[in-house]
Amino acid sequence: MDIISFLNSLKERSIQEKTIGSEEAFELYKMGMEKPFLLMAFANEIKEFYKGKKISLCSIVNAKSGKCPENCKFCAQSSHYNTGVEQYPLLSAEEIANKASSAKDDGAPMFGIVTSGTKIRTENEWKEIYKAIERINKLGIKACASLGILTKEEAKNLKEAGLFRYHHNLETSRSFFSNICTTHDYQEDVNTIIYAKSVGLSTCCGGIIGLGEKIEHRIELAITLKELDVDSVPVNILN
Repeated sequence: MDIISFLNSLKERSIQEKTIGSEEAFELYKMGMEKPFLLMAFANEIKEFYKGKKISLCSIVNAKSGKCPENCKFCAQSSHYNTGVEQYPLLSAEEIANKASSAKDDGAPMFGIVTSGTKIRTENEWKEIYKAIERINKLGIKACASLGILTKEEAKNLKEAGLFRYHHNLETSRSFFSNICTTHDYQEDVNTIIYAKSVGLSTCCGGIIGLGEKIEHRIELAITLKELDVDSVPVNILN
């Protein structure tokens, strides 16, 4: 089969069945190294089938900064490394809402509350986050959050508070994860997405390119995201 026929067959199968496997993904990678614009043209047809030509903007606030006990090697928020990052506790609901109001004025229909740390641990912080979600919703934009690892009960409480989307990256593949983080287990991150989806939250979950991983690890991550059926996939590039 010639390259055009191969790409066309995978494009049609992607649209109709969503069943591309790891071996076919690796073949696409090799083709993309030789003919990147051809591959992008076919990928764009899939994108336009599902999303048209529209884009959606979002904005975030760094609502709690620094002192994270996790040792993720890429992260300036980690307390394991001397990065000089600014450190401060959780912002108030009013401060978060003010940031959301500015984002709305700039055209963002979604606004995310992002905090450093493994998870939210105190009742006072949870109460402030719930109040912030309520205020964001009253602005007429959708409230999102990235608060670390969740239990199912915490995910349920966020949904009931009015949260629209939960963001929690897997960062890389399961088989490569121990190379970048050893302070928590990969399955805890996977479970967080499972719990968020189970209570009806939209999910945003992706990873980082440039951590020293191989293309096989990127494909493994992509297949994991496909199996989790996440709604949005952010692709970050480590600089």
